[in-house]
Amino acid sequence: MSGRTALVVGAGIGGLAAACALARAGWRVTVYEQARVLREVGAGLSIAPNAVRALEWLGFGPELRAKAQGQGIGVKTRSGRWMVRLTGADLEQRYGNPMFAMHRADLHRMLLDGAGSVTVHTGHQAIGVTTGPTGAQVGFTSDRGPVTAAAGCRRTRGARRRGRCRSS
Repeated sequence: MSGRTALVVGAGIGGLAAACALARAGWRVTVYEQARVLREVGAGLSIAPNAVRALEWLGFGPELRAKAQGQGIGVKTRSGRWMVRLTGADLEQRYGNPMFAMHRADLHRMLLDGAGSVTVHTGHQAIGVTTGPTGAQVGFTSDRGPVTAAAGCRRTRGARRRGRCRSS
């Protein structure tokens, strides 16, 4: 594992996927979530072929295929006639992966369980971000009062002007 650290704000699907990707690349990752408890939220969702590819890269391919249901996609006219219709096989042939449907909570649980070395803190609401030449600090409020967390990163001159960090 490298000496690089990353701080991710939000333990939703996007935040956990980013945390898993960073951890897979050798970063030490801490996720801060404003909800006090992570629980089922939402309903079903569709996972497009490019997102399936990303989940496969993260190592979730077999679990995704076991828990999700393959699906196609299409567009109908007002009268119900298909204008365009692609089956799962069509999508796989065209894009290399099918489209899947699954409950949002199942995908969230899969990412959370597969996060490995990622640390997740709940009950922390982000209230501000400050960047400097060696990294960033995020201010939070929590049940225990104000908290500040910092993550280091290398920066390019262009990123410094825009106030963003990037790995290099």
